[in-house]
Amino acid sequence: ELEHAERLALARRALAALDVEKREVFVLGCVEQRAAAEIAELTGVPLNTVYSRLRAARRSFAAEIARLEAAAARRAR
Repeated sequence: ELEHAERLALARRALAALDVEKREVFVLGCVEQRAAAEIAELTGVPLNTVYSRLRAARRSFAAEIARLEAAAARRAR
């Protein structure tokens, strides 16, 4: 349970590091599992912009997770 709470806190920190536009499509697409066309309709942005933001958000999120995990590993030594 502690590990789950730590992973959740890590994900929240990584999510908070995303800019608002990327966070919005990331949550709608990756967390809520909504289709890109639905995200475009909900946000009022073009479909290709949704795809672009989602790609960038996934990359940024993954990079931030890696950075936070590396920092935690350094502190644990």
